[in-house]
Amino acid sequence: MSNALTNGATITVVSSGSSYHTLTDWNLAISNTDYIGDPEVNETLVQIPGRSGFYDISEVVSGKPTFSTRKISLEVGGLLDDRQEWDNEISRIRNLIHGRVVQIVFDNDPLWYWQGRCEVVDFDRFRRLGTFKIQIPNALPFKYYVFDSADSWLWDPFDFEDGIIPGYTSIDVEDESLTFSVGALPVNPIIKVNLITRVPFYVSWDTHTERIDHEGTYRFPDMILYDDTVVTFNGAANITVTYRSMSL
Repeated sequence: MSNALTNGATITVVSSGSSYHTLTDWNLAISNTDYIGDPEVNETLVQIPGRSGFYDISEVVSGKPTFSTRKISLEVGGLLDDRQEWDNEISRIRNLIHGRVVQIVFDNDPLWYWQGRCEVVDFDRFRRLGTFKIQIPNALPFKYYVFDSADSWLWDPFDFEDGIIPGYTSIDVEDESLTFSVGALPVNPIIKVNLITRVPFYVSWDTHTERIDHEGTYRFPDMILYDDTVVTFNGAANITVTYRSMSL
């Protein structure tokens, strides 16, 4: 899908679900292109006596790189007919989003959102022009797919090049294997067993097998799905598999 490149973003307050578009709702344009900072890698180096340099144990526990936070900073600006109105306007925007946990979706990347606690800082004005920053100093290191795996997917705005097709909702499985498309980073899914129609019912992946005897919601710590991981279901049941894809 071809998306028109614009300099706007949608900001949604997580607690209320209220959404605001920087351009269409506030007439604010994003002036910078470096608004997404780099993720900070969690690195643990140990100095061992008698050994030169350091020993990197950063991936010993998780088996993969982990990250702390990243900074997102939007430099925005706009014009008002009456420059004196800027004091009221900046207060209005602060009342809406300052200090709130928000999700930000950029117009040029509409299938992914970033999340963290927002602040409105560095307000300045010159005549009719007002500028300030909308930023998340400690955003989560990953961007998240706007659909989770249990959502119904739409032709628009689906991206056939980078999109991930969801749809693992209330599906009937019987002695079969499913291949899950989870994207670039591994996920730990939630399996909801809506109805078991033939027992025993087993879920198997890699070298692991779990027996499920009752309907309910299950999350197995060892079930880490990578892109195109195959999960086998023996027995018969109706299930829903939920996860949200992530990317750096």
